[in-house]
Amino acid sequence: MSSTVDKVRAYVTKRMKEELPLDLCFHNWDHTRVVVDACHRIAVTSQISEPDSEILMIAAWFHDLGFIHQYQGHEKESQKMAESLLRSIHFNDKRLDGVISCIEATRMPQSPKTFLERILCDADMAHLGSPDYLNRLALLRKEWLIKLGKAFTDRDWYTENVNFLEQHKYFTLAAGGLYHGGKIKNINRLKKTYK
Repeated sequence: MSSTVDKVRAYVTKRMKEELPLDLCFHNWDHTRVVVDACHRIAVTSQISEPDSEILMIAAWFHDLGFIHQYQGHEKESQKMAESLLRSIHFNDKRLDGVISCIEATRMPQSPKTFLERILCDADMAHLGSPDYLNRLALLRKEWLIKLGKAFTDRDWYTENVNFLEQHKYFTLAAGGLYHGGKIKNINRLKKTYK
């Protein structure tokens, strides 16, 4: 890992642990760590270069830091925070643009254009194929109720999420290989839950 990624990890971890609202039960440091780990797995499987891996890992650490300031539109805040820190350590402008575009690509609905953007988007959705998916889903439901005032009946919640999972596609072959099988298992778990 590069020294820049080490600095970013330390910076983001400290700020998230000290400043994230406590009612963020899904989009918290644990989620960011999972996304970073998934980025690393997909990057290694995809055999991307070290310079590209550095851009990707920086974007992964920063992608949800904007939740410190606001819930909706947090990506713009994340981009500003990334730019501020990276400029302060004289990070290359062209590479900074890559970090910013990767963060932007995670805005829902995801719209990645480059391979690095596709990897980060896939890592952000790695939990869809996780054995812990149902627990993560319960945390997201709670967070949406608190932050967005969105309340769902059990049936509506599970129906919405089955539809999301069935329509979702990973953008990279590596992520498909790593997470698609688990996602199919989670679709079946959800279907059993609301039958």
